[in-house]
Amino acid sequence: MKVVSFAMFGNESMYIDGMAANAKLIPQFYPGWEMVVYTDRTMDDKVCRYIASQGAHIIPIDGHPEWYARYLALDLPWVEVAIFRDSDSRPSKIEVKLVDEWLASGKKAHSIHAHPDHGAIFMGGLCGFIGGSVSNIREQSLSWSATQGNKRGLCQDFLSSVLCPQLRGSILLHGTPESPQHLRHVPGAEFREFSLDGESVAGGFPGAVVQATEEERRLAG
Repeated sequence: MKVVSFAMFGNESMYIDGMAANAKLIPQFYPGWEMVVYTDRTMDDKVCRYIASQGAHIIPIDGHPEWYARYLALDLPWVEVAIFRDSDSRPSKIEVKLVDEWLASGKKAHSIHAHPDHGAIFMGGLCGFIGGSVSNIREQSLSWSATQGNKRGLCQDFLSSVLCPQLRGSILLHGTPESPQHLRHVPGAEFREFSLDGESVAGGFPGAVVQATEEERRLAG
């Protein structure tokens, strides 16, 4: 099974509205893939029911640092491929094209860098891994977060510092001509350029924070 993994903790409207929007959009952009959502059940019941009605699989999780929870999909034995996305962004055709190119490459890991500020080796909400390429994500992320903390952005440090060395030689990085130069020289990684010219992407680029439309707000109840 191929999965698109999210995490949702709390009821902040931007993320709730975005999660509902993604529940509707993911099957359109990634047909045959399953959307999984890790949550500690603080997410509004109405939203849970809606995203479940769209085919999303909700996985309750307690006691795991929220910023690392979505990566637990890599510990699921039935996962062939897992990509990780943010609830406040939206999928796009160019993103799907890049994911397909990655899967065709045979590489075990992937990250998209679509903005000059996308400088981490693995972008937390724009990366993916082949199932079985890394193991014990629960233990590895718990060990990392115990010393480094559980704050926004630290998950990217975890992915880049802990997982990258384990996958060296089998990493594909996609970036635009404006991507930071150091991404072109990551040991054990292949860098490929892509262009956003002429592409229709919510927010202007993959991974952009997108404000929900009125229609998307209605989906969330």
